[in-house]
Amino acid sequence: TGGTMTGELEGVSGAGMTRAAMVTKIAGGFVPLNGVTYLLDGRLYLGKTSSTLLPNLDGLVPAVDWTPQHFGDINGTTDSATIQAMWDAATLGQSILFPPDINYGINATISAPVSYKTITAYGARFNLTVDGPAFDLNPAADPLNIASTAQNYGYWYGGQFNSTLASPTATAALKFLAIRQMTVKDIIVGSTTGKMTRGLFIGGLGGHDIENNRFIYTSTAIYCPYFGAGVSGTITTSVFKNNQFLFDPASSQQAFFVACGFNRWNIIGGFVNGTSAESFHFTNRNAASVLNIQGVGFEQATAGGKFLFVEDTHSLELDSLNIDRC
Repeated sequence: TGGTMTGELEGVSGAGMTRAAMVTKIAGGFVPLNGVTYLLDGRLYLGKTSSTLLPNLDGLVPAVDWTPQHFGDINGTTDSATIQAMWDAATLGQSILFPPDINYGINATISAPVSYKTITAYGARFNLTVDGPAFDLNPAADPLNIASTAQNYGYWYGGQFNSTLASPTATAALKFLAIRQMTVKDIIVGSTTGKMTRGLFIGGLGGHDIENNRFIYTSTAIYCPYFGAGVSGTITTSVFKNNQFLFDPASSQQAFFVACGFNRWNIIGGFVNGTSAESFHFTNRNAASVLNIQGVGFEQATAGGKFLFVEDTHSLELDSLNIDRC
């Protein structure tokens, strides 16, 4: 027991063997040894007696980070089922890795509860053919019962999201409703040829840390619709830092569209290139008190473009709007 198995199976070399070859071996009766580490297609698996976690790989589990490739082949076009199988099997706090320089075809929205999970996707490319979010990080979110359907403390790092649709109307990279303290850093949303409808779709609760993201030709980069009344429906104490928004000069786009409650928001640094109508739109429909905008650069504004639109339709609760060094 223990160790890495590299020479006991036909077809195994110093670089291991393919996943497909191991599938064939297991179908032929081979039983992986408990506690032995196997290297398949460059990824580590651990022998675990009686496990049926992985499709067609009975007796094996991911050894370290989970990847979609542990659960099946990735073809770059219709990979949602494989990614969904990985997510459905993931436990609370699971570390998930999307290996770099690979195209993942998102042909259906992934139901991806995110509580305590860390997702690393640097260098991965998510190509959407579904006209909806790539990942719904809290599919159970209920605007009438936010507190009891909430997810907590998710972390997403890296990845590029593009749409292959000619005229998308509802695409988004990440949708997170009723989540406390979501961190999103270093993602790229859209391109000049793969436009997205939305970047981040956010509603309810708060404490978010959104940093160093780049939104290219995205219709609405940060989209926060009305989602639930009262304190729970207010997005509170969130930081948006050093994000970049590149607008298509041929169409009207927004960095922020916020139509809910917002409280103690800090938008710091970064820039908007191609300022269009209402680059930052804030409508308070719930409860709001403090909005701070500091050090944001606005350049190459289009004719008639607006930096900021703010209105209060709730009860005149917006008591502090601070704009500094923009």
